[in-house]
Amino acid sequence: MEDSPSPQDTLSQIWMLYTAKNEQKYFEDYAYHFLDIYKNVLKSEFHDSSNADIQQLN
Repeated sequence: MEDSPSPQDTLSQIWMLYTAKNEQKYFEDYAYHFLDIYKNVLKSEFHDSSNADIQQLN
């Protein structure tokens, strides 16, 4: 599991995609999809300990 990217690395990749594309519609569609996955990852890995951070993202 050491090869899997950290949540921070994944967020950085998303941000680079956004700045590279610079297309608001693309980013919004992708971000909502990504946040759903990201929330599930946080729930499974951290057992909702980061729930306050997730609420700020919405």
